[in-house]
Amino acid sequence: MFPSMYVSIYKMTENSLESHDANAKQTNLAANVSGDVLLMKKRRQCSLEWEFIATILDRLFLFVFILTVLLVTTGYSHQLAFGLEG
Repeated sequence: MFPSMYVSIYKMTENSLESHDANAKQTNLAANVSGDVLLMKKRRQCSLEWEFIATILDRLFLFVFILTVLLVTTGYSHQLAFGLEG
């Protein structure tokens, strides 16, 4: 009687541990997926910030270029108007 009872208890414990391991694996998988999602969100946020900085610098360089072109053009046209050709 006792050996069968021990076998039964052993099998119940073994089944319980297997189900616990399966739950732990699912939990670890969920934690890994959650961590991956957070990492992806941080990378995307960083990418968006750099894109914003690049847009600002692009506008700044466009403004400097337009200003330079206007100054050089008006300076050159003034030279022609006053007969100061070099």
